[in-house]
Amino acid sequence: MSEHLVIRLQPGIEDAASWLVVTSQGRRLGEPGRGTLSDAAALAGGRRVSVLLPGTDILLCDTHLPVRNPAKLLRALPFTLEEQLAQDIDSLHFAASRPDSTGHLRAAVLTRQQMTDTLARLQAAGLQADALYADTEAVPNNPGSLTLLLDGSRVYLAPPEGPPRVLDGPDLRATLELAGETFTGRHLLVYGDAHQAAALQAECAVLREAGYEVDLHLHEDGGLSRMALGVVAAPAINLLQGPFARRRSHAALWGPWRVAASLLLAFAVVSILGKAIEYQRLASELRTLDAAIDESFRRSFGDIPIADYQLQARQQLARLRGGGGGEELLLGLDALSQGLVRTEGSTRILALSYRRGTLDLRVRSPDVATLDRLQRELVEAGAGHAEIQAANPVDGGVEGRLQLRMGGGA
Repeated sequence: MSEHLVIRLQPGIEDAASWLVVTSQGRRLGEPGRGTLSDAAALAGGRRVSVLLPGTDILLCDTHLPVRNPAKLLRALPFTLEEQLAQDIDSLHFAASRPDSTGHLRAAVLTRQQMTDTLARLQAAGLQADALYADTEAVPNNPGSLTLLLDGSRVYLAPPEGPPRVLDGPDLRATLELAGETFTGRHLLVYGDAHQAAALQAECAVLREAGYEVDLHLHEDGGLSRMALGVVAAPAINLLQGPFARRRSHAALWGPWRVAASLLLAFAVVSILGKAIEYQRLASELRTLDAAIDESFRRSFGDIPIADYQLQARQQLARLRGGGGGEELLLGLDALSQGLVRTEGSTRILALSYRRGTLDLRVRSPDVATLDRLQRELVEAGAGHAEIQAANPVDGGVEGRLQLRMGGGA
């Protein structure tokens, strides 16, 4: 729940102000205060600061400008309103509401000098406003009713449609006559000073006799509570636009993300440290594995210079086989597997050796015919020249020796 400090500047008195702290839900926190702007600044910490300027110095008007881009809209607005203004547009400051889907918007116009002086007063008191509003727009309007807020000699009018106005001096009856061109209804909401209750009740009685339905609400703070709650519930045109727009510092923009960025940085540091530790562990395991491979290689092939384990192993295996013949060996083994399948798996290999392109086999078959069939299958498979070198009867069959010379060589 956010809190708002609403400060209302007093017209004609340079450093005088009244203020009230309210929540975003419209609840008052404490009583209204009066004093200097420096007094109000003491309550600004951690709160959104909204400042209400005297509406008597600000023109509010409705216009139509079908431009969606805010910067382009502010550049075009002075020329759209130029015919309605008595002063040179170069000396004026323009602000606008967001246009609706048809391009309708409300504009606020005041002098640049007034904006400059107001901001200087606030800065001198140690205040930085988040928004500046015309106090006329802080009087909430109500559908079907004309809202009248009496503040000393001034009467604020908020019709159900159209821009609000402030009049100086007239009583309620005269105010209604002036508002007749914009309000033709019969229901009035009147907010007035409790210290003038008797006079207000008399005026309301006259209006009721004239056919108006009047609801009278009395206050003791000059209407500040009604204005403060109104501007928080329905924000008006923020005058801090164009050259007077508030420039957010990098620190302010960075603030909401500082915690998230810190957590992200901490996660990145922990992740990098974890990767570094994992790398050290894997490097240690690799060194241990290299040492084990080196020891195993030397046990297998002797104490020889080692540059590449895989290359050295291939060279040593080729040397043990008599050099080359790797592809012939694979072809011979493939032919042997086919022959064993075609003899219906009745033959078992007891021993196998390979050297210099010759594959020697010792097998056991159920009979000589099966052994002979295996020899023929090897030849038909194209593995080379197959020869039965011995066939000896044993219990349960025949034990034979076959020799397969790769490529058919002798």
